[in-house]
Amino acid sequence: MSAKPTKKVYGLTLEEQSRFVKALEEYKVPQGRNNYKLQLLIEPYSGMRMGEINSLGLVFFDNNKNDIIDTGQVNSFFYRLMEKAGISKRGQHALRHTFATRCIEAGVASVVLKNWLGHKDIHITLDTYAYVFSNMHNDAMEKLEEHVENIFSNKEEV
Repeated sequence: MSAKPTKKVYGLTLEEQSRFVKALEEYKVPQGRNNYKLQLLIEPYSGMRMGEINSLGLVFFDNNKNDIIDTGQVNSFFYRLMEKAGISKRGQHALRHTFATRCIEAGVASVVLKNWLGHKDIHITLDTYAYVFSNMHNDAMEKLEEHVENIFSNKEEV
């Protein structure tokens, strides 16, 4: 267990994610500078950590340094882009949380999400995203009600 205090990081809302993607699309990479746009698009749609994305090596190579792109470089760009998009400051890991949030909203089973995110224990997934699961309470009740109604309406037909 880590001695580091747990810090809550929230994913982007759908509206913030839309503004973020728009800001990425509109960003013009200065000549001779690295383009970090693809890395920042991969994270919210794959759930990969930035270190995992950057370790794809030749795909994300810094020709100026003759080395793979460092996560710190992408983080600096991320903060500038968030400011440009008018989104409150939060860590770049929020993109990974955005992926997980969209998965939960889409009904991806938590054990599947655990595996996709590479969590060793289901409790990490459940504890980290408890606020997302609790926000879905009303939807879950409606699904249960619909399911029960379907059971009873099908019994009458049999």
